[in-house]
Amino acid sequence: MKWIFILWLGLFVSVAVYAEPENNSPSFQLFLQQTKQQLGQKYTYPSQWLDSQFSTIKRFYDFRPAKTVTDEPLAFGHITLEHYLPARFTSEQIEYGAQLLVQHGALLQRLQQQYGVQPRFLVALWGALSNYALSQDAYPMLSVVASKVFAQQLPMSELIAALDLVKHFPTQTWVTERQGVIAPIGFSPSRLQQFGQDGNGDGVLDIRHSVADMLASLAYFLQQQGWQAEQTWGRQVKLPALFKAEYGMAHSASFAYWQNLGVRRFDGGNLPKRQDMQISLLRPDGATGRHYLVYDNYRALYAWQNDHYFALSVSYLSERLKLKFRQLKK
Repeated sequence: MKWIFILWLGLFVSVAVYAEPENNSPSFQLFLQQTKQQLGQKYTYPSQWLDSQFSTIKRFYDFRPAKTVTDEPLAFGHITLEHYLPARFTSEQIEYGAQLLVQHGALLQRLQQQYGVQPRFLVALWGALSNYALSQDAYPMLSVVASKVFAQQLPMSELIAALDLVKHFPTQTWVTERQGVIAPIGFSPSRLQQFGQDGNGDGVLDIRHSVADMLASLAYFLQQQGWQAEQTWGRQVKLPALFKAEYGMAHSASFAYWQNLGVRRFDGGNLPKRQDMQISLLRPDGATGRHYLVYDNYRALYAWQNDHYFALSVSYLSERLKLKFRQLKK
């Protein structure tokens, strides 16, 4: 169960500004000087290059209020999956996602062959993260990340990763959103450094403008979390009355185990007879809410935000996209 709160936007002024170099606080300037010195001693950054990069950094001030929730519809009180999932995506979003499956069909098939991730999951993750957008807010990456590190809102490793990206891709204009993540899929510099892929082979890593780079990066991330090409994400199930057994992501067992405990498909049918899978039972909203058996691919989706509502929303959208895509292909 999640708690959602309405923010009356008219009561807030959203502002994100930079201070000019001469207006930077002495403490921030001292932080930059010390950081540059430490990085120059510990890493193999050329001193002249490091000087040129740090000379561009300005203090980033963000006065916009943080969102209470990023992936749920706004409402008073609480909401459960029973109401959240049907309201999470509009029919227009589902229709557009299915059209993207057609439009980028050749690319998605190539990525499936390369990374083993089915197209509908890549488009569903894209839709859940950004409503199928590409570039969004754009603030100079080094300024934002350095300011967040100075304010102890990001670790130093993110600034190091940001510098590495600038060094390895010097012709790109590196920008982030105000949180220090890179649109549209919210990769931090370190996550982009670890999972970013040049999906179109042009030698540039640009997830803000290249659909191929963005989708390839999503696919590689999921692959590295243990995605199984021959599996789906899981299924909604029914439990017997007075069900008592271990559940949660930390407990996995076979289909036969769950079958013997009385767990059944949502339509009442028996569970699959596969013996090569370990499955977990989820009850995100407790005994009275929806229940799911989830597989390795769900674990990969869950790794994105470590949030069941998010992972289930991506799974839900993938199922809706599959149905709509079939209708479009008829």
